[in-house]
Amino acid sequence: MLNRLMFYFYSSSSSTLQNNSQCDLPLKVHRSLLLALSAASPGDTIFLTGGVYHEPLPWLTKADLEIVGIDSEVTLCSHVDSGDVLLYVDLPAGGTLQLTNLTLRAAHQLNHLLVLKRGHLQLSRCRLDCAGLTTGKAVLVVGGGGGGEGPTEAEAFFKKDAQTVVTGSQL
Repeated sequence: MLNRLMFYFYSSSSSTLQNNSQCDLPLKVHRSLLLALSAASPGDTIFLTGGVYHEPLPWLTKADLEIVGIDSEVTLCSHVDSGDVLLYVDLPAGGTLQLTNLTLRAAHQLNHLLVLKRGHLQLSRCRLDCAGLTTGKAVLVVGGGGGGEGPTEAEAFFKKDAQTVVTGSQL
């Protein structure tokens, strides 16, 4: 059971939300995914409405976040300011990032879509669309330990469900 439940809602098309008297959960609306990520705390869930989002994403360092696409088509595309990676994940020990019902798409040349340095990354019903624009694997798991050691399960763990698809590259 969660001690604290807070929802962050992000819509690229509107910053308004219909008032629902049935909802007694704290709900905040943000104009950008970056603002929602900045305001999020460990254990929060960010819901994204349908659309294609071209935003440079920050390094994700907050543990226990979930980002969920609530419509059938929610796409996060690389931005020219994304650098070599669309999403870089470096979570505190034991931290988890869950991505659900999202398409992550390379819109320009990248080394990888996702880089996981430390933490647990779980993909559920996601599509990783490299579009032939990545020079390496779609998901790269790198070592979090010192001395050039490879990743251990405690440091970096990547899991995808059977409904997660990779196109235009290898996993």
